[in-house]
Amino acid sequence: MKKPILCRWLFAAALLCMATPALAQRFMEQLDRGLVAVKQGTGVFVSWRILGEEYYDTQFNLYRDGTKLNDEPLAVSNFRDTSGAVGNTYTVRPVVRGVEQDACEPVSVWPKHYHEIQLIDVIARDGRDATAQYSPNDVSSADLDGDGQFEFIVKRVYEGSDWSAVDNTTAFERFEAYKMDGTHLW
Repeated sequence: MKKPILCRWLFAAALLCMATPALAQRFMEQLDRGLVAVKQGTGVFVSWRILGEEYYDTQFNLYRDGTKLNDEPLAVSNFRDTSGAVGNTYTVRPVVRGVEQDACEPVSVWPKHYHEIQLIDVIARDGRDATAQYSPNDVSSADLDGDGQFEFIVKRVYEGSDWSAVDNTTAFERFEAYKMDGTHLW
């Protein structure tokens, strides 16, 4: 008597699964434009993110200090501004089907080819400064707090003398998170 009831439940569950539409969309972070401007020789290299929900026909207008730099909308996500300088600010506006959209947040030019943040000191469990025994080993990025901007995940490895000689008060690998402005998250 119990087998037919179980079969009915399985059949009903299978029908329900087939009747439910499958969602083909994948989960994506809600990221901002990610605009970066870097001083490069005589000029500025500007790069930005094409968002996952943008169509293939999305183009872009680039602005330096409020002045549009391109005559026709750009079909790429980077631009070399030969007249740019460290004191300039840049914004990007997507152009969708010929209609210019809102601008992203303006950014200043990085004077170096890299972004530098100050790592926090490593304090051992016994209270002494152990920063010199750790070195950055790897960095990755992700939007950890949902603000649309990538944060840095930094791995630091212990490079003290001998792992076996340590009584596990300090010697371990560390993972830390920092915002782009250097704010320590965890």
